[in-house]
Amino acid sequence: MMHLVALLATGSLLYASTNVDDLLLLVAFLAHPDYSRAQVVLGQFAGMSALLLVALLASGAATVLSPPRIGLLGLVPLGLGMWRLWRLHRPLPEEAWATRAPVRRLAPMLSVALATISDGGDNLAAYVPYFTVQSRWDVAATIGLFLGLTAAWCLAARLVLAQPAAGPLLRRSGRAALPWIMLGLGVVILVRTGAIGLA
Repeated sequence: MMHLVALLATGSLLYASTNVDDLLLLVAFLAHPDYSRAQVVLGQFAGMSALLLVALLASGAATVLSPPRIGLLGLVPLGLGMWRLWRLHRPLPEEAWATRAPVRRLAPMLSVALATISDGGDNLAAYVPYFTVQSRWDVAATIGLFLGLTAAWCLAARLVLAQPAAGPLLRRSGRAALPWIMLGLGVVILVRTGAIGLA
């Protein structure tokens, strides 16, 4: 029992410390009118699942990941931010969107997933060695915990938007703020991981 408590406490601290910035990203996506709550939640889970799968495979192969190369994922939110900024000033006509209904439904979810992967790419440097020293059952419990905490992160972002003081302001500024948050995130990832020299 003590082992499980220690595992959950350590895993929770690891998740929280490596995903603080992801909470801000979730709030920005939820505040943006082009993203439904379902698209944001599904995109977040898809991105986190992809990160956990990579960490699991890398730990199983005892792969040593180069933080600067992982940091090149920062180019993804950078590109998404530039595209969103361009769209902000040059929106597609409504009839053009009408002919792209499947793309319109999937694109927001995909962009959330890609942003989550990019934002969490440098987290692999912490997840891989953590998984490497764990037993198979401990890894399974940690993955379950991380997915549960992902749901908690989505709920926390939703609660921030539900605040009477913050919610309306964030919704009004969501469309204009998201591109800049994505651009800033991309730059931070590139600089923090040392990938700026490889980009």
